[in-house]
Amino acid sequence: GPASTVLTPDFKLFSIKEEQEFLTGRALDAVEENRKAWEQAGKDIDQCKQDALTAFKICEAESLRLHGDEIKRFFNSLQQRTGEADWEERVGELQGQLQHALMAIERLQEHVQQQLSNIDKRIEEMAMRTWRHVDSLLEQLKELHRRARIELRGEKLNLFQIEYKKPDETESKTTIKDYLHRMVEEAARRYQQADAKEEIDKFLDEAVGSAQLLDQVVPLDTISIRLLKPGDFESSYLRKQYDRWDHLNDWSQGQRFAGRFSLFVVLLSYLRHSRSGGRESSSVILADNPFGKASSSHILEIINIITHYQNVQLFCCTALRNTEIMREFPVIYSLVPAPTMSGKERMQLETPRGPAPQPLDQAHAYIPGINPGDAGQLKIF
Repeated sequence: GPASTVLTPDFKLFSIKEEQEFLTGRALDAVEENRKAWEQAGKDIDQCKQDALTAFKICEAESLRLHGDEIKRFFNSLQQRTGEADWEERVGELQGQLQHALMAIERLQEHVQQQLSNIDKRIEEMAMRTWRHVDSLLEQLKELHRRARIELRGEKLNLFQIEYKKPDETESKTTIKDYLHRMVEEAARRYQQADAKEEIDKFLDEAVGSAQLLDQVVPLDTISIRLLKPGDFESSYLRKQYDRWDHLNDWSQGQRFAGRFSLFVVLLSYLRHSRSGGRESSSVILADNPFGKASSSHILEIINIITHYQNVQLFCCTALRNTEIMREFPVIYSLVPAPTMSGKERMQLETPRGPAPQPLDQAHAYIPGINPGDAGQLKIF
């Protein structure tokens, strides 16, 4: 009858028992849904706690580099609090300490910014000084080129040519500044990864070496050194031939010796001139059999001229005998084996040409050409 039936919202008729079962099922479904939601919320809270702890560790590792006492106290307190159960419910208690830590970080950031600004200024000054140093290196290359100017067979020639693209000053300063920034950053990176101080110092010393700095504005592999190829006495140097330094192996042995030795003489003379403060200077080269298998005297033509121009004396030890090369030297001392009473041999000094040997009183040297009749080379005995 009407008392034992219920009209549902969808206009179906249910008995009281069916109604109770229906409502109970809906309640159980709601409880199960809430239970799952509760479990998921617990998992989410645990994950958030874990994420927060991970973020705290990262923040601590980064912030402690600032070496602030307030920051250290905050993270020590944070580590103690997060070790307790249900610590997330008491995070508010850390707000005051966190505020102090944030203020300390801001002060340290201002200090760091000021240091970075000072570093930028110092790098700017370093870039200016470095550019002046590099520019002086380029001037030295020009000076070497000028010192290689000689007169040969009535013609003015350069023993070698140094060619490179002249760098733009503004672009070069910017390039050097960027390079120094990169080197400082690399040194800082090595410091952070705990590299040895000696290794970092070695890295910086190499980074600011003259060759490295010059390579930034004038790549070293673009600098061309071309040498004058020695010719024989029958040809002139009107059609002079210059070859790159890398192509010297295609020359004869005598030509290679003349080309390389001439460049060496110019470099030696220039270094001696620079170290003497620009004063007039002279040098003596002691060479052990520098001629190799060369036998033609024309290979010494360029060497004789450049040594005269650079005030350099050659003192050569050699096993050559009766060659054209020996006739180019005004003074020759010959050491020959002589037998002794014991059957052994000793070296005896003979002078095939030149002044009679005198007892060695004092080693000295002087530049020829001051007095008439001076020899073409310096005498050191």
